[in-house]
Amino acid sequence: NTLTLTGLLPGTYTYYVGVSSTQFCQSTQPDRASITFTILPFSVANDINANNVQICLGNNAIIQPSSALTNPVFNWYFTNDYSQPITNGTFSGVTYTISATGQLTISGLATLGSPYTYYVSMSNDVSCQNVAGTLKAITVQVNETLTPSTNDTTQDFCQSSSPTVSSLQVNE
Repeated sequence: NTLTLTGLLPGTYTYYVGVSSTQFCQSTQPDRASITFTILPFSVANDINANNVQICLGNNAIIQPSSALTNPVFNWYFTNDYSQPITNGTFSGVTYTISATGQLTISGLATLGSPYTYYVSMSNDVSCQNVAGTLKAITVQVNETLTPSTNDTTQDFCQSSSPTVSSLQVNE
């Protein structure tokens, strides 16, 4: 037979199993087998530590999630509902690499479409993976690298003033 339990909250439960039939008497309490199980809570976004990232165009975005909870396992998604997982590979010209520790490295992002939002979920020794809609959102902002300009293309400095690169006049 199967016992189906619904509506149990996270916690530890013990159930006892005995035998009875038309040929046997019901098991007495000391003869019943105990079965103990634990229902873990779901992880929440605040269980995951990860920072938003700003990069210059052409650089890699590196996002390293962490958690104070024991043995975290991180999974990455394009959506907050698990419908589009991120895996190692290249998609639409952008390359994604996920390390064994859950670090997500992204290369090939453009400024068009920036900022980009990615979602991370976590399971660990004391909680299950986040419920859909409660993943941690991380944004990646791609900034264009501008070429410096100047109004004075022939700048003169006296050696006695000990000029440095920071002495150059630029408009940025």
